[in-house]
Amino acid sequence: NGFQPVDTKIVSIGAGAFGSQVVNNLWRGGFGSWTIIDDDALEPHNLARHLLNADAVGFNKAYAVATTMASLYPESRATQSIGVNYLSPGVEDAKVTQALGQAEVVMDFSASVPVARQLANDTRTRVRRISAFLNQRGDESVILAEDAERRVDLGWLEAEYMRAICE
Repeated sequence: NGFQPVDTKIVSIGAGAFGSQVVNNLWRGGFGSWTIIDDDALEPHNLARHLLNADAVGFNKAYAVATTMASLYPESRATQSIGVNYLSPGVEDAKVTQALGQAEVVMDFSASVPVARQLANDTRTRVRRISAFLNQRGDESVILAEDAERRVDLGWLEAEYMRAICE
């Protein structure tokens, strides 16, 4: 695309309709070396908004998105997938911990309040965290992004978002 790739190490938590599209567009633009964490399988009803097509139905979303991304630039940057639930990775906990420890940014696309709250306090990584999701009506996107030094963390940003909704 005419730009030099930026190999920032990014962990994506969630590879659903919103997350798969954001990750896809950043990857196609040459941004990031990605590890995608998601335990969900692609189902037929996901196809209306998801990056993946019908060939991926039944496959783990993280694996299928990472495979699709790798096929776009097979000669370049790495993509990895970890097909587990971030909140309870079980036997893959060491892989999740390693990915978080090596990350330069962690992006949460899970649209899960428990995930965002756990991520805000996760001591396995010290890097900037971003939580992005669609509101419940699906007509607005919300991005809660910590500053690079994490002076204002996701917990505080969530509280400010809730206050703004109430007002």
